[in-house]
Amino acid sequence: MRESEELAPINLDELRGLKIEKNEKIIIMIMNTDDMLITYSDNARDLVDCFEKKLNNSFEATPRSQIEHYMGMHVLYDQEKGVLTLDARRHVYGFINHMGLDPDSYVGLSTPLDLHEVYSKVDSPPEIDVKLRDKVWQAHGKLLHLAIWARPDLVHSVSVLGRYAHIPSEKLWNAYSRIVKYLVKTRDLKLVYGTQASNLWISSSMATLTPTGADVLMIENLQASISSFCSAQQSAGK
Repeated sequence: MRESEELAPINLDELRGLKIEKNEKIIIMIMNTDDMLITYSDNARDLVDCFEKKLNNSFEATPRSQIEHYMGMHVLYDQEKGVLTLDARRHVYGFINHMGLDPDSYVGLSTPLDLHEVYSKVDSPPEIDVKLRDKVWQAHGKLLHLAIWARPDLVHSVSVLGRYAHIPSEKLWNAYSRIVKYLVKTRDLKLVYGTQASNLWISSSMATLTPTGADVLMIENLQASISSFCSAQQSAGK
């Protein structure tokens, strides 16, 4: 919930941009089945402490702790440098293997999709190929998870292909096959949130490979010093 200076609720869906005030308290909560992930600014710790006490009075929950794994991703937090890293290579390597390629092969491509290729409903066949559809749906689901959580460089491609996944064509399947080759080349990229780059750079408006060749996707100017914890046990296999 965001409030104005007059303490009136603000509809965040109508905002085109969100300015974080210098001393504003920030709490972000994510629920996944019976797990809860919370990130918060240091000045909001008292509110989180109060929330945890109320939660424990109503439910049986494990004590909060610094998160190490979430949704199969390795989470690293360097408080000294002020950076938070999401490492989803487990999922990337798994998807590459699922698509029948070797992560250590040399078939990598520099872009997820062919920039000169156009996809439309005209490509869809008159009848559904069930086997092809199942392959596409499996591939799309895995890529969707990656795009949402740790690979923003895949978001546009997954969005475009998803429009036609209900009646897929061979052309569409070839596009998914191209994405896996892109992931072979970028398999060791990680997503890093932070305020100190130290020779790491990526445009804040577009996720691309770093010119320095560093294995990282950097999102800069995170306004709050982030602390993370889970109220339920996490494991690498989740």
